[in-house]
Amino acid sequence: MYSSLPPSLSLELRSRNHYLWHVAWSGYASTLSAIEVAKPLALAKCISLPDHLTMQVTVVGNLPKATLVTIEPNDVDDWEVLELNAELAEDAILKQVFEV
Repeated sequence: MYSSLPPSLSLELRSRNHYLWHVAWSGYASTLSAIEVAKPLALAKCISLPDHLTMQVTVVGNLPKATLVTIEPNDVDDWEVLELNAELAEDAILKQVFEV
């Protein structure tokens, strides 16, 4: 079933408590009965996604393509790091982001 899916999908996850998350799924670490959507544990913790939560999964199609994405550092130190490594930061962000 999953072998015919594209390498990444935008998904909408909805829990029984009506919590809603939008995530990208890269297709790995899945079985017929489970889809692992938050491989980095940090992401799961960041969006408060509980472990082993049963939820409704919907593929989101026809997403508009972003023409501009702005990221603003938190403080002066972050600005300095970003300015010194702007190209490296841009490459890393573009490789990791499926959905904004």
